[in-house]
Amino acid sequence: METKNLCSVKTLLCTLCALFLLSSQAGAKSATKDTPADSLAPASLGGVAFATERLRSMATQCRLDGASLSAIPVSGKDSMTFVYRGRRLAVKKNALGDISHIGYWCFPQALRDFNPSPVYDFLERYALELDLAGQTRDIKIYRDQMTAKGDWNALTAAGDINDFSLRKEGLKKYYFNYKRGGHSLQLAFPCDCQLLMGCDAIELERNFVRDIKRTEPNLKPLDLPQPESATDSTKQQANYRVLGGKEYLSPSIHNSIYLRLEKAGGKKTYVLIADTVKFVQSVGNMLLTGISKNHVNVALKVDKYGYACDSLHLPLASLITFLQQEGCELYFGVKERKGDDVLCSVFALQRDYGYNHVISFRVPKRTLVQGGTIEARAFCYVPLHNVTEKFLKIDIP
Repeated sequence: METKNLCSVKTLLCTLCALFLLSSQAGAKSATKDTPADSLAPASLGGVAFATERLRSMATQCRLDGASLSAIPVSGKDSMTFVYRGRRLAVKKNALGDISHIGYWCFPQALRDFNPSPVYDFLERYALELDLAGQTRDIKIYRDQMTAKGDWNALTAAGDINDFSLRKEGLKKYYFNYKRGGHSLQLAFPCDCQLLMGCDAIELERNFVRDIKRTEPNLKPLDLPQPESATDSTKQQANYRVLGGKEYLSPSIHNSIYLRLEKAGGKKTYVLIADTVKFVQSVGNMLLTGISKNHVNVALKVDKYGYACDSLHLPLASLITFLQQEGCELYFGVKERKGDDVLCSVFALQRDYGYNHVISFRVPKRTLVQGGTIEARAFCYVPLHNVTEKFLKIDIP
């Protein structure tokens, strides 16, 4: 029986390799073409939009009613009106109006609030996926590199939670321990965005373009210090102050925000530096916060699998809002100054999902004075082990 299972796994892997090669060849043929607009629409079923193709497929397999799915409010909270095989399902709709989560209801809201993590939604969805997988369940667990010890039924068991722990080893792996209703389960699995989100690299790239085009500017308010205040995380020199200063990958890539003390109406306040005298610091402020004195747009090229590319034109504030809403930490690094331009990159780090968006910019000096359009090139959902400071050297075509 063990030999037979190994043969089945090898057959599956061979098939996946063949599909990978075919998709690579197809991507190479379309290297110079932008993605058609209709292919960027969310996956849909009976007029209901889904964040991913997998969720659309799961809704079909579970025979979820379209009218009931449409009625779910855009709140990010679980809807408890669905059942599959006698077990309650958790279904969510995101801020864009897409169904963003389907899975068995496993984790109470109090636990989610106490220790927030994307792992809860992932494990709820994965538990349902295993039931839907049927006889290919064990192959799926093997393919997804899920190391499991114990009983998967612990996730959906009734009764009190007797033991719980969730930890992450650096940026690479999650460890999960759970006991409930007389069942126990221990898991170890990669901190990998494709696994956690239920998408392959090609779909993630497509979704990046789709969702960023639908994002309205809604920047996080900047919490500026009062002139009389001082904290350990703030460096002060004369009439200037630097917030943050945390490094990523190298000392040349950081999240420093530069402030100037100004007096207006008899009151001193700190403001973002935004001028051509401190050109590089002003560019860093603009790209890390999305805030600019004048309206700034981005002509963005998104590099995709198979040498394909999508071209977008959107407000800088929409781009930064999208990165903030994904829970990314933003870091800024300068490649070089070339005449009146700064060539630089923003590294958008998402620790919980294990990915980076890396966006290279060319910012003309005149942008700080009169606004306008800046050029950018993006590599999205890059696994963290593939990201180095060498990304600073990427050119904008």
